[in-house]
Amino acid sequence: MARGAVLLGAVLLVLGAGACGDEGSSSNTHEPITPECEAIMRACHPVDFGYPGEIHDCHGFAHENHASDCSAHRDECVAACLAASDAGPD
Repeated sequence: MARGAVLLGAVLLVLGAGACGDEGSSSNTHEPITPECEAIMRACHPVDFGYPGEIHDCHGFAHENHASDCSAHRDECVAACLAASDAGPD
């Protein structure tokens, strides 16, 4: 019985530690932390319908909240997503 309680406690500790994170970690959210990611999110979220390609990839960069990725792809992603927005639905 005591062994089971220790095992359960260890599992809960590991799961609880995974739920805590710092603000710079990947959070897969619609509320980006960095301005670079926010710019991509605003442009790409409305036009990403889940199809593989540049728009979906760009939306993914924004979700990950990695400033370096968003910075590296910001201009091309925003341009592609705004172009798709201007084109309207298929």
